[in-house]
Amino acid sequence: GTKIVDVNRGCYDTFAAIYDCPVPVISAVHGYCLGGGIGISGASDIVIAAEDASFSLPEIDRGALGAATHLMRLFGMQKTRRMLYTGEAIDAQEALRLGGIESVVP
Repeated sequence: GTKIVDVNRGCYDTFAAIYDCPVPVISAVHGYCLGGGIGISGASDIVIAAEDASFSLPEIDRGALGAATHLMRLFGMQKTRRMLYTGEAIDAQEALRLGGIESVVP
């Protein structure tokens, strides 16, 4: 069967391609931004979120920390720690206040 390491390698390759892209990459977040979505947003140059956007790492309940590095790029060390320790989600306005996204749109 497929091993989690193989799945993670595919995610890593995706995030690296976005991060290393020679042209700017803009992410648009609408609704839940979880796990891999955090990775994509964290690797992007600009992130714009809808008013209903929510950022979190629900996988921490299962002991996985896959997108933690990308979350730190968006929201900084202290907020990332809190989100990792508590499972707390943040909304678009809080993400904007923290500087992790460029703007909030309807």
